[in-house]
Amino acid sequence: MNPRLESYARLVVRTAVNVQPGQTLLVEADVEHTALARAIADEAYAAGAGYVDVFYRDPGLRRALVAGGPDESLEFTPAWMTERVTRAAADAAALIGISSGSNQDVFEGLDLARVGRARHADAEREWLKAVTNREISWALIAYPTERWAREALGEPDVDRLWDAVAHALRLDEPDPAAAWDQRLNELDERTRMLDERAFTGLRYRGPGTDLRVGLIPEARWMAGRDATRHGQPHVANLPTEEVFTSPHRDSAEGTVRSSLPLALRGGVVEGLELTFSGGVCTDIRADKGADLVRADMDIDE
Repeated sequence: MNPRLESYARLVVRTAVNVQPGQTLLVEADVEHTALARAIADEAYAAGAGYVDVFYRDPGLRRALVAGGPDESLEFTPAWMTERVTRAAADAAALIGISSGSNQDVFEGLDLARVGRARHADAEREWLKAVTNREISWALIAYPTERWAREALGEPDVDRLWDAVAHALRLDEPDPAAAWDQRLNELDERTRMLDERAFTGLRYRGPGTDLRVGLIPEARWMAGRDATRHGQPHVANLPTEEVFTSPHRDSAEGTVRSSLPLALRGGVVEGLELTFSGGVCTDIRADKGADLVRADMDIDE
């Protein structure tokens, strides 16, 4: 096996989701991610996993649905898919979600509003519930592919993309897990510093951005580490550099502009600007991909 791939799988299984003996591990991957999914399965069983359940997505099949499927099928969810999520939550399973590029070339020429709506909505709601209720240990990761390299670097140089991803993941450190433990400790220390200041709100300012967000009175700052309600530690995103807290849902006021492109459900959004009043997004503008954002907003009032 590729040593870098093996190191990545070990970090994801043992640090990110922290697979426990007998635990079921669910993996969500594109067909391009097979090599990493197999490496994860090998490492998970070595860690004592009870079963590794891999679900492969094919962007080409989603394109077929968007291009020719009936309107009512865009958000259709097969019953088994929702039940799989419900069972995972009940069993306190672990989940690894793998992504790469936006796949925008696959959906070229299609109605972006339909692309944005083409999702398994019921299963997504169940996943959100499981995550919010801290029923599962989970992590979202990325896998370098030729399509993503072409999109990010302008050429299909997968080795160069791997170098960038490995650096961000600290895979080039002698002990990546120890390196992440140190970094997560540093992020935890930042959350303690922020808690001591007892902020009641935040203001974001930058090119095209002036946004105020109030915080709930009980707000506490968190970083990359989390734990399930059953006490299983995990790191939800690798790499992670974030600290975050809880906004008051009625408090966002102003405009925020994204300075970089955003990948969203099969497309790329560029020059995104959102305006908020009373916590509600009142206007969506973008140089490209605004319909994708509107379709994403429409799923939840």
